Amino acid sequence: MKPIYKFSEQAQQDLTHIVDYTLKTWWQDQAHSYIDGLEARAKSLAQTLQIAKLYPDIHEGLRCFPYESHLLYFIEATHGINHCASTS
Repeated sequence: MKPIYKFSEQAQQDLTHIVDYTLKTWWQDQAHSYIDGLEARAKSLAQTLQIAKLYPDIHEGLRCFPYESHLLYFIEATHGINHCASTS
């Protein structure tokens, strides 16, 4: 089974804010493109999570990796990764 990613409730709220901001600033095409790219990065991280920096002093198993102007925080899970939050 291929590793997958799941967005937590907080991460889904973060994505909503990112979409809202992008829609107001750069319109619909850019919002779709940005979120598609962010989701592609999350999928890639589920398969190669070792490339992300580990932050064990904050939370056991917490990792972080950049995507354009945001940081993706996630934790390894049996299915792949749980995406915890996105910050700019």
